[in-house]
Amino acid sequence: MKLLVFRTYFFVLLERGLLGRREAKKDAENIIEDGGKLKTEDEKLKRRRKFNCRKLKNTAR
Repeated sequence: MKLLVFRTYFFVLLERGLLGRREAKKDAENIIEDGGKLKTEDEKLKRRRKFNCRKLKNTAR
């Protein structure tokens, strides 16, 4: 694991409590890709809904 991923992984574990290590590592990698923001579940759902709506509109055409 890279140092940046490890540090972020450590902070994710602290912030969210000790959940599964795989999930925390995945979250850490996503945070780094997204520019350092820890996304809440609501933000993830909004983004997914927005994408699904766009997908439906494109298939309706």
